[in-house]
Amino acid sequence: MTPPSPKKVKINVKNRSIVWKFFKGKIDPSMEYVDCPSCGKRLKYLGTTSGLKNHIENMHGKEIEEIIQKERTAASSDEKSNEEANRELAKAFATGLVPFRFAENPEFQNFLQKIPDDYVLPNAMKMRALIDEIASNHVSKVKKQLEPIGKFTLLSDGFSDRKRDFHFYSAHVSYIDASFKRNITFLALRAVKKGDSASIGEAICDILNEFGLEFSNCSTLTADAGSPLVSLADRHQIDRIHCACHVLNLIITDFGKIKEVNKIQMHVQKFARFLGSHKELKSNLKAMSSAKGINVPLPLPIAPTRWGGISILLCRYLAHHESAKNLADFQHLLLKSSEIDQVRQLSIILKPVHDAILRMERDSSFASEIVPTLIFLQTITLKSDEPLAQKLADFVRKRLDTCMSNYRLLSTMLCDHRYAYVKKWIEPLEWKDVEAWVETYDQAPPTVINAQRSHVDNENIDEFLNSSLASDSIVQNDIKSEFVRYRALLTTNRPTCSSPLDFWKTQSSNFERLSVIALELLASPASSSVSERTFSRCSDFVRQRKRNRAKLETLNNLLTVSELSKIKRQDRAEFSDNENCFEQSDDEYSDSGDESEDDDDVISSQRGRLDEEMNDSDE
Repeated sequence: MTPPSPKKVKINVKNRSIVWKFFKGKIDPSMEYVDCPSCGKRLKYLGTTSGLKNHIENMHGKEIEEIIQKERTAASSDEKSNEEANRELAKAFATGLVPFRFAENPEFQNFLQKIPDDYVLPNAMKMRALIDEIASNHVSKVKKQLEPIGKFTLLSDGFSDRKRDFHFYSAHVSYIDASFKRNITFLALRAVKKGDSASIGEAICDILNEFGLEFSNCSTLTADAGSPLVSLADRHQIDRIHCACHVLNLIITDFGKIKEVNKIQMHVQKFARFLGSHKELKSNLKAMSSAKGINVPLPLPIAPTRWGGISILLCRYLAHHESAKNLADFQHLLLKSSEIDQVRQLSIILKPVHDAILRMERDSSFASEIVPTLIFLQTITLKSDEPLAQKLADFVRKRLDTCMSNYRLLSTMLCDHRYAYVKKWIEPLEWKDVEAWVETYDQAPPTVINAQRSHVDNENIDEFLNSSLASDSIVQNDIKSEFVRYRALLTTNRPTCSSPLDFWKTQSSNFERLSVIALELLASPASSSVSERTFSRCSDFVRQRKRNRAKLETLNNLLTVSELSKIKRQDRAEFSDNENCFEQSDDEYSDSGDESEDDDDVISSQRGRLDEEMNDSDE
């Protein structure tokens, strides 16, 4: 009797790996023949699987089916394992009171990718030790980087919860290195007992000492006008630069107190609150606007501490107004035509101020740009014939006058080749007055050159005719002589480079004294926005009710490691300040998947950043 022919099984091209599994692994491409591991038949190979595939399809179909079935079983087992693992993870979230968004946390996802097969989960004590170790390594690394620096700018800002019973402050330093590159370096976050200047000074002193720095080498403090920070600078007799973004925001705040402006502002904010409290309305409005090609964020509530918040809200309101008119729920909130015209007018008037905020909050900005920015705003605002624009110009003028009384700002402008010795930037002041202020930063003694001439032979006609070329006077190379040469250079051939640091990199050998002063003064950015961004990222920590169970040292290390991780995320471009996947939600266990339009929109009630004191003592 003829034995039944083997069952033929067709191998899908996508499953060619089955060939290798049948032959117990890949075969050396240089081999001409291979033996079938099942029947022993010698098969022609020559680096291609075609002959091997045909053989096992025709002769070993049953064995192939077994291999395929094993793979399916393994896949099913993996799927089951993933589902079970997810369930256990969900239980951990529930029992550990972990925010739902933690599943999207980039550091947690990196952990899952790097976890080895033999990984053993550390206990609580080990985890605390790891946090301390990361914070300690940060201190050691940055301390070494900061060893060569002399004078530096301190950037700081404070954050307190709504009840004012928990405060913490950040410390960044800005300095210019030997290659004429400015560096803004995060040092640490520290919890403080109180929000007063003594407690803040104690915390910042500890931070500076920990990183090998001294407060006496701090050239200036760049911060907002909070009274504790004003007092801190005064106690240490250091210069203080009022954060340009806060200055510009105060202009908008003052402008918003005008009756007709406040009326429009209140209505738009009422619309935003109503929209923010109705999830379905948000979806409907967004869908309707998207259908019209409008992709501007929805006009949701914006925190009072958000720089230029009302300007942002007005623009968003206008973008979605036509769509809102078609939804029944918004009918009681619609404005009259004349009021809509006012919204448009205010949006146009405030746009230059908001654009200036965006410019000043860059880390690449310079303190020397603050006064020119205010002059620009005053000039462009006065071009408008609108009465409200004239009132806004008055508020700009008020802040400009205050900045013009800050000798540090004007001295920095003298060190910026873009503005130095141009009369329009400091009118009605004179640059000779600014030179006197800059001179106070010159700490080096003048160098003296005694250029005595040799004896001139009056009987030699050649020596006699050239005798006036030599001088027996004393030549003194001081800051005043450098001012003369600096003014002459800028008056006759002002360089066109846009960065003052590039200018001093090429001119440092020509102006040895001025270049040293310039590096000290130009180290200051226009704003303390780097600290502001720190708090927009770590504000979730303030809301943690269990934070008081941690020791103060552990708390400080947690804050520091959290900020370091988020700085690293930005370096990897994993997320932006507007797309924060963990810190956005005020309700960390919210069922809603909707995100806030702004990180700080939903935490305004949590954010008591000493604003009352700022407005009481602002410059």
